Amino acid sequence: MSEPVYASPEGTAAISEPHSVEARLRARPQDVGAVTQQGWKLWANGQQAAAVATWQAAVAVMPRAPAPRMALARAARAHDEPERARILLESILADEPTHFGAQFEMIRLLMAAGDLAAARERLAPLLAAHPGHGGLLIEHAAMLRRSGAIRAAEAALGAVPADDPQALQARLALGRMLRDRGAIVEAIAVFQAASVSAPNNSTALAESARTLLDAGRTPDALAMIAGATTDRPPEARLVLLEAEALRVLGRRVEALGRLEALPSDRQVAVQRLIDQAALDRPARFTAKAPPGAAESGAALADALADATPTELARQLARIIQQAHPFTVLGTANALLARRTDAESRLAAAQAAANAYGTMNASRSALMCLEYFAAESATLPAALSARLAIRRGSALLGVGDRAAAAAQFAMAKALSPGDPEAAGILGVLEAGSETASAEACLGLLAPGAAPPRLRAWLIDRAAALLEPDDPRIALHGLPFAERAASEALLRHNLALARGDTRTARTHLAAMLALQGVACPQPEGAPPGMAWFACPSAPPVDGPLVSIVISAHDAAQTLALALSSVLEQSWRNLEVLVVDDASTDNTAAIIGGFAARDPRVRPLGTRHNAGTYACRNIAIGAARGVFVTFHDADDWMHPRRIETEMAAFSTPSVHAVNSRWFRMDAAGRVRFVPRANPIYANPSFLLFRADTLRRLGAYDGVRASADTEMLWRARLVLGPDAIVMLPHVLTVGATRPDSLTTNSATGMDMFGFNALRADYHEAYIRWHQICEASGVVPFLAPGAAPPYAALLPAALKAGGVQVLRSTQ
Repeated sequence: MSEPVYASPEGTAAISEPHSVEARLRARPQDVGAVTQQGWKLWANGQQAAAVATWQAAVAVMPRAPAPRMALARAARAHDEPERARILLESILADEPTHFGAQFEMIRLLMAAGDLAAARERLAPLLAAHPGHGGLLIEHAAMLRRSGAIRAAEAALGAVPADDPQALQARLALGRMLRDRGAIVEAIAVFQAASVSAPNNSTALAESARTLLDAGRTPDALAMIAGATTDRPPEARLVLLEAEALRVLGRRVEALGRLEALPSDRQVAVQRLIDQAALDRPARFTAKAPPGAAESGAALADALADATPTELARQLARIIQQAHPFTVLGTANALLARRTDAESRLAAAQAAANAYGTMNASRSALMCLEYFAAESATLPAALSARLAIRRGSALLGVGDRAAAAAQFAMAKALSPGDPEAAGILGVLEAGSETASAEACLGLLAPGAAPPRLRAWLIDRAAALLEPDDPRIALHGLPFAERAASEALLRHNLALARGDTRTARTHLAAMLALQGVACPQPEGAPPGMAWFACPSAPPVDGPLVSIVISAHDAAQTLALALSSVLEQSWRNLEVLVVDDASTDNTAAIIGGFAARDPRVRPLGTRHNAGTYACRNIAIGAARGVFVTFHDADDWMHPRRIETEMAAFSTPSVHAVNSRWFRMDAAGRVRFVPRANPIYANPSFLLFRADTLRRLGAYDGVRASADTEMLWRARLVLGPDAIVMLPHVLTVGATRPDSLTTNSATGMDMFGFNALRADYHEAYIRWHQICEASGVVPFLAPGAAPPYAALLPAALKAGGVQVLRSTQ
């Protein structure tokens, strides 16, 4: 078996040479422990190649000595070589079956491989023999957590003695576990206790700040870091967290300035490049120069040149999360041209697929993965399972459930313990939309499905679950997402039992958690009427134009329009476009206009669709800011006030908030693998001059709001659009709405063939515009360059003539 070679930092000489190690041990074999420690010193100084050479030389002289073999096993595990680590550990245990260190490392190795049963079998006798051992208790807690026994895992971590060498790590693990289940106050208290016990260790401080960031308390996190760094030199991890907080607050220039003061390791270099690419994008469009996604991608690929496959995947995940998808594509393409190992190439192909998936270009995402699969005939089982899961997800995105099921079945066979493969396959086999409560309940075993899939399963099994059933918990999601999703789940569960009072309590708790509490009227029936809460205290400011299109909306328009007129932001004009309705919609609009002069009725001569109506209203709008609302949705009374506060930063050009959807019976809509609370591109609040710079909405029947969002992100850059965490709209789920009807509606996995074709078409146009530095602008009434590629069912009904019904 050939030994690996690990590179040492450039210009760093090894402290010892293999031949000197061999000579020393031949003369003094009792020095093997000291030689092993010498290797660890080299490792700690970043000289990994020298460390490995030292241990290899020791094993060459003393092949039965456990210490250097243990060191080599740990090095192999650190460098993603689990099989080499396993062989080394088994060789030690063959010589010394009770060797504690080898048994402990084997447990960690089995845990990393997902073999909980084998790890548990090895851990039990060790824990019985050493009941207070901190390292064993930490591993025991990790097993309990992965099995769903969260409270037992917390108890195991709490049992680590204060004087144990692993006490600090146990406290940190406990704090993270408390954070993950939403116990933010308790988590911060644990981290603070850890800081007191180890004042020179900044990890606890960093974890406290991370907890506040995850809870959406960004200003508090920033203040904590600033207060802690006044009397100590800045550490990289704290500066990176500070930069992240500044970025969340839209202060990317300051964030980049903080990073410039740090030594340029890989993580810092990658983050600088992400930030610089984001800052360059709007400037390049202003200068009519190509935004340089390929150039930024090549620079990011350079920064990742010597990254291990695991590190590469981790950094790519960060790039996907923060960078524009075109920058991600540039990075993935550069990596595919340079890397030759299968794991790195798969990570790059997945990054490209994720970039397209983010933009809803599902067919392109699938094509990236199919191309990789075609060129990689043989892959290790673990990589083949990962590829099958990604291909299955992409196939769901293009509506091919049969092919997706085959891919998830392959992944399950290759990796039986993978929760995503087993969970989605179970959903598909259970009957998709018609899945029975019993079938969904059977998929809720701990670890059988990822958290976002579990939420849908729990909702489907609502009638069979008691309020205190531990399976309702969504462990593994970020705190803010988990707490809100669980509140909405419990709302649905209460409705399923007919307990409307408890349902309302959970709904109110969710809004309070979002920072937008809203008193609900007593006695209202379940459904949208629950949100007819009174307006908040009035707030003054610039004129905001709110556009509503309405077609045969007589049943819902009054509630929707009332929620707009009850906004705390009083300086409004509400442009309501009657899109050739055949019911009483026009009369309802006229009645509101007679009572409130802020309502401006408009109309079309024949049915044109939502986005054509928007273009008509934008042309007539007088406001300094423009936003939108639907004729069947509810607007929180402080939505405009809350969103307008973000415009205090001059660089902000648009603001978006979040919503969830609810049916007529009051049940919140859950879909597999998705957060029920999400951003709604349809309701962006724009500066009016920015919206006119971007041009008109595409006049298609569906999804033009998504095209406008990506057009804005492409031209303005990510920091120009602020995403608020608040739920400020509730959408109605109706069988005849754009998102649910048979022509343009989406299935349970978010697929619609017409929408998929549309996303592919406009993404190609955006890519062409980006490559040439040309703003993708649409004049009102003009057909987009890709119009000929669109299905007839999506196309608008012709040029619309503005008419006023006043």
